[in-house]
Amino acid sequence: MKLIALIITLFTAAELVAQHDHDALEDKQSFLQWMIQDASLLESMQPRHPQTMMLGEFPKKDIDTTIDVQSYELLIDWYKSLTTRKDFRGPRKAEGRITSYVLSRVDDLKAIVFDADRLTIDSVKVTTQSQQMVPVAFSVASKRLTMPLPSSLKRGEQVAVTIWYAIQTDAGYMNIWHAEDAAVNEIPGGSAYTFAQPEGARTWMPCNDRPSDKAYFTVAVRVPKGYVPVSNGVELSKVADGDTASLHMWQHDEMMPTYLLTVNAGTFVKDTMSYKRKDGTTVPVANYHFEADRNGQVYNANNALANTQLWFESLEEKFGPYPYKTYGHVTVSPIDFGGMEHQTMSTINRFWLRGTAELGYVHELGHQWIGDYVTCATWADIWLNEGGASFSEALYGEYVKGKESYAKVLRNKRDRYMRRGLAEPPVYNIPLAMIFNEATTYNKSSWVYHMMRRMVGDSLFFPTLRSYMAKYAHGSAQTYQFKQHFVENIPNPAVSWDVFFDQWLVKAGHPRFFALVSKPSTPSGATVPVTIKVSQTQLQVIPTLFEVPLLLRVQWGSRWYDTTIVMTTPTVEVKYEFPNDGSSLSFPDPASPASLIDPEESLLCERLGEIVTSVQDEGQASGIRLVGPTPARDVVTVEVSDGAPVTCTWIGLNGEVLATSIIDSGIRILDVASLPSGMLHLRMERAGTTAVFAVPVIH
Repeated sequence: MKLIALIITLFTAAELVAQHDHDALEDKQSFLQWMIQDASLLESMQPRHPQTMMLGEFPKKDIDTTIDVQSYELLIDWYKSLTTRKDFRGPRKAEGRITSYVLSRVDDLKAIVFDADRLTIDSVKVTTQSQQMVPVAFSVASKRLTMPLPSSLKRGEQVAVTIWYAIQTDAGYMNIWHAEDAAVNEIPGGSAYTFAQPEGARTWMPCNDRPSDKAYFTVAVRVPKGYVPVSNGVELSKVADGDTASLHMWQHDEMMPTYLLTVNAGTFVKDTMSYKRKDGTTVPVANYHFEADRNGQVYNANNALANTQLWFESLEEKFGPYPYKTYGHVTVSPIDFGGMEHQTMSTINRFWLRGTAELGYVHELGHQWIGDYVTCATWADIWLNEGGASFSEALYGEYVKGKESYAKVLRNKRDRYMRRGLAEPPVYNIPLAMIFNEATTYNKSSWVYHMMRRMVGDSLFFPTLRSYMAKYAHGSAQTYQFKQHFVENIPNPAVSWDVFFDQWLVKAGHPRFFALVSKPSTPSGATVPVTIKVSQTQLQVIPTLFEVPLLLRVQWGSRWYDTTIVMTTPTVEVKYEFPNDGSSLSFPDPASPASLIDPEESLLCERLGEIVTSVQDEGQASGIRLVGPTPARDVVTVEVSDGAPVTCTWIGLNGEVLATSIIDSGIRILDVASLPSGMLHLRMERAGTTAVFAVPVIH
């Protein structure tokens, strides 16, 4: 094979050494914040894109398609670094050589420009049409490597570029641990590993570091004897290099972007298992970890990986056949994140071997479909990857333990989003330095998938998701393409896809519902009238009205009543006439009238509710009433009938004005978290009339 021959003949470790002989928890966000500490750099990393849009015109990103890298052939020499403690290494932490086959997608291409950050570029040669390697004068500026071509390329023409270089850092996106350095951290052996998401591959190889540019990869790694290199795909060969080193070659038969490439080496053992389908076909799964962790008391790979069969079964049931020929895990340490979905070979934090992170393993496997098989075309679309993989965790729970387990996983994600979701940017086009934001990129995004499923049903959602993957298989897609595919295949959802994607992705926040249940305390006649008024009561930081299909559920006697409304206005009323047969009104959670709202948890929302059994107090201002809760802890709810705005004034025991605000009609939430405890008075004034309520506040 051409690639193998080229690496063995041209990528010899001896040539590299001779040339440079003078040198005798997934928790990706915390990793990125640790890596990038320069505030101005963070600002420069944040792509800008208008958040306004015409309905139906979801934002798009322009993608640079000047070049298309067809394949990379990479050699990394880790021998010297793995046999030298960190404190004694020179500025050249590792040596590298890469040959890239680059296709021009424009006419008259005069130079190839690659990303190269913290790399020492030694020389560049271009292979001409006559197969001669011609040196070219290159330049490096602003972390970009510019390589003029001996002759310009026409559209569709290809050229091979070979670059000799050195890596300047051994901590960050590439980490190299000598055995003695590792022992300080109580790690069983030395190791080296790479991480590249979002734009870290450029720190350990010159490349076109874009998620939209997929290429084939062949990787050769030179390591000390006894070390086991691991990369994507399968190992093709292992060649001894003298008595103390060896050269290992790996190759993957499917294209992938640079951020999904992984290169590792360690004193690993290899354990092999298989995923076995009912039709008899199998997927080999290779797991690499330290010998001490194979069946240890604390770190135990056998236990942590015991349910691999179920992981595959659950996801193939929903997403279709696993898209690659092999899979595996390489466990590394120390590492500053939990896991990373490198294509066919996920990188795993050693802590996961303690057996408490099964959903993390499922998450990385889910990425093989959503993120790897079909990749986000730009980092503005990262929610597609992380939301889909987070949604996979819930699907696994549903497969092994049923619907309640599915709901439990999603409740946990909802609760974690609610902790600070309103303080975060919108899901789509999140700043690059924040793309691994847990609240929105992971948790809220998983609910976007869930809400799509609930809105259209399994019979439409999963076939459409599978056909989307088939359409963009082994390629990449932006959010607008994902949306358009659903528009074409499910054209009439309860809420239009244009509205759905706009309110959940382009805009921030979530709806907050309040149900006011009114029923007479002493009913008479043959029926009992009950009115449920549901209002959206978003906090001021989220003024958007969410258009949603909303299920309401109440019980009268032994019968449940379900009413689904598509909420397009701030307030809707639903009226019932129940038989006066001595029955009582109850809700899915008898203790909470709020449970009548969205009882099947199909929406990412907050739910509040009150029951009113009598009319407003006599003598109060017309159309204004206090509906609860009291005593108040954080909020008080009032109802204001249609009319002029109402001025609300909070008055303390000594007559001092504590706070004022103006509200309009509807059910409104008044924040009292910042007010002192005690008996306060709420004065509400409108059109020459005043209502005063005594409100006990307890913090």
